[in-house]
Amino acid sequence: MSITKNSFSSKALREISVQIAAAFPILRNPLRTVGRELEMPILTRDLKPADVNKILQTFIASGGTPKFKDGFLGAVTVPEGICSIEAGTGTFEFSSIATQDLFQLDHLTKGFLEDVSRKLSPLGYDAFGLGINPMVSDFSTLGTPKPHYAALRSAIGPAWDWFNVTCGDHVHVAVSRSEALAVRNALDLSTPLFQALFANSAVCGGVLRKEAMYRESRMRKIHPEQSRTGQLGFLGNSWEIQTEIRGAERHYLSRTYDTEGLATYHAEEGTFADWLELHKDLDSQALFDAYLFHDHYTWNVVRLRPEYGTVEMRVACAQPFTDGVLYPALVLGISEVAEEVANQILDQLPEVEDRVHWCAATLERPELQTAREMYLGMKLLLLAESGLSQRGLGEERLIHPLIARFDGRRNPAIDLKLEAERLGLVCALKNRALSVVTECHSSTNVDI
Repeated sequence: MSITKNSFSSKALREISVQIAAAFPILRNPLRTVGRELEMPILTRDLKPADVNKILQTFIASGGTPKFKDGFLGAVTVPEGICSIEAGTGTFEFSSIATQDLFQLDHLTKGFLEDVSRKLSPLGYDAFGLGINPMVSDFSTLGTPKPHYAALRSAIGPAWDWFNVTCGDHVHVAVSRSEALAVRNALDLSTPLFQALFANSAVCGGVLRKEAMYRESRMRKIHPEQSRTGQLGFLGNSWEIQTEIRGAERHYLSRTYDTEGLATYHAEEGTFADWLELHKDLDSQALFDAYLFHDHYTWNVVRLRPEYGTVEMRVACAQPFTDGVLYPALVLGISEVAEEVANQILDQLPEVEDRVHWCAATLERPELQTAREMYLGMKLLLLAESGLSQRGLGEERLIHPLIARFDGRRNPAIDLKLEAERLGLVCALKNRALSVVTECHSSTNVDI
């Protein structure tokens, strides 16, 4: 349905936009905090998908607190954050606590991964720094039996199965109300740079793909609503713009609760605005909660997270474990100088078509960027370096390896392809194993 100006859904969406803005703090801590949701494929020694539920049990046995949802063990709370099983039974996620700086996040991540490696070894499993579970051809075989995932599969169809094998690194930065939209816009406009630097999903179904970031490339092709994936595609200088777009999108999933608080999930038809029109009897908080649930099942490269007071950058594939916090460093650096970054991109690439071209080029073949695109990318890296420098902690040196990587037109996907040519694909994949990194007593290629 189209959303008419004076309809209930239009008024409700405007109210929701006010609630989203109000959820962000007026002030934040002077030092912007940063955290991550790091996904990784867990494989057996012969590169077959492992059973992540067994890993969760080891964390419980060592003192972690189990977290159940809808009667299903989905996560375990540990001192560093939360570890969980994702849409795919072979995908493990670490959601860190918020940290004060990149060095703390790096130390936290390293310590957690070392613990993971110790727990995986007796099971005959290993974690891999890859953006896709690499050897699986039938994605439907890995679906986690969570009720809401089953309802999503019913609503979306086979396209949902792609989530069973993909792995990303989602970085959260704290924002105040006045800066949230500017940070979101800057990160969204910077998507091509992130794609060029952090593509790491060139292997799928045991085959090397031409796309460096096959994880995102396929995602954007299999979902018919383009507004749900990739760049947001607009400069969201108003809180209302995105709620209007979300209102016009297909509403995949809703939920109701019984008297004991147990949820039942419902595959929906029609748009979210349609759903709003049918639920005029709900109070504003219930409608807001329904919107957040709807918004959670959109997969743009960046999104506002009012529940946490953060902006979440989702574009990167899971990185090689040797990368440490290079990706969070760029997210944080750009966030610190958001307006300068956005202005630089719009000044250098004022035409939408040019920005679309840069995004498409880095998604498929980042080594083929034009001289103008390379110049712009380098300018953005220098701006991110200055943003981190302003924090006064020495974090800016984490940008230096990215400058060298970008100048050399390299990224983890390109490096893996070159290694596969020398050593064979299986050997190249096994070199991305967590156990290889921990045996070398290193989990970052930057001395921090």
